[in-house]
Amino acid sequence: MTHARLSFVPFLVLILALPGGCASAPPAPAPAPAAPAVKGEPPPPRVSLICSEGTKAARFEELGVPREDLPTAVALSGETTYVLFEPGRLMRITFKEGKIQSQMALSKPGEIWSAMDVDPADGSLWLVSERDLALRNIAPDWQTRTVKLQKVEGSGGFSSVLAAPDALYVTPTRSRRAC
Repeated sequence: MTHARLSFVPFLVLILALPGGCASAPPAPAPAPAAPAVKGEPPPPRVSLICSEGTKAARFEELGVPREDLPTAVALSGETTYVLFEPGRLMRITFKEGKIQSQMALSKPGEIWSAMDVDPADGSLWLVSERDLALRNIAPDWQTRTVKLQKVEGSGGFSSVLAAPDALYVTPTRSRRAC
């Protein structure tokens, strides 16, 4: 699966590993300084999930995302990472020339992007909205096109999208009639 729901608080740190970062299990983490334990409870275990010495990290705020925007989904496509933020911000992150680079797209006013997935056929990204019966496709060159659906009446949108090699699958939120 190319995307995952996130339910963390806004201080989430985005971690990008360089190619070839984790070919095998990481070595055991060095013991961390013990936090003061609550009486009768052991401190929580600390685990290092960074597998490569060349790993780079950046806070979303450092990349230009307002603190109030919450990450809701992640999609991976080769060396590109897409992060979807609530209510309608998409960030594309790449690691080039030793630096983390990001680009952002914003939804139209009132549009709330609900899900995304990378198309395995061409590497483009598909976005759906809970309030719009159209699909948004963002090409690897960052050009956006809107695909209006035929034979769909009523209001509503889509809560999820899955891009497969044979078709694009969406979950409707509501519609009076769909053929």
